[in-house]
Amino acid sequence: MGFASPGRGQIEGVRASSWALPVLSVVSLLVIGGSVAYAEVTGAKPHVTEAAAENDDSGAEPAAGDPAAAVSFQVCAKGNYATYVVLPDDANKKSATAQPGKCVTQALADEEEHSVKIYGLEGTTPFEVGEDEIGADGKVTATGTIDSPDYTTE
Repeated sequence: MGFASPGRGQIEGVRASSWALPVLSVVSLLVIGGSVAYAEVTGAKPHVTEAAAENDDSGAEPAAGDPAAAVSFQVCAKGNYATYVVLPDDANKKSATAQPGKCVTQALADEEEHSVKIYGLEGTTPFEVGEDEIGADGKVTATGTIDSPDYTTE
């Protein structure tokens, strides 16, 4: 059996790509295994959308320490833009982004009033909608349009 003379980066008699498939297969299995282990430890649901999580009718109550069991408020986007809030008094913690017509839940450290900065998104570019105070079980709703944003709090 004859081999072509080795070229640059080749070893005589060995194909340069013979190791790639087994190594990549092992790496893929390790990544998948690590992701599954992380999800089990943290209780994450990696392939569940927010809508599916909101429609979960399993009847299970949130476990202690679960963000759903914590004191929280809602962030809603009723305008034509996505929105999120930042909690300046809580290390500038950012909420999840609520898409137009949807709401997300944001955990609070306690039942006290908290300052919130409300932002909208034009594509991926944030713009400030306003600032207010929000407490437990409250609701921040972004309204209006990108050109004329507004908000309400409850």
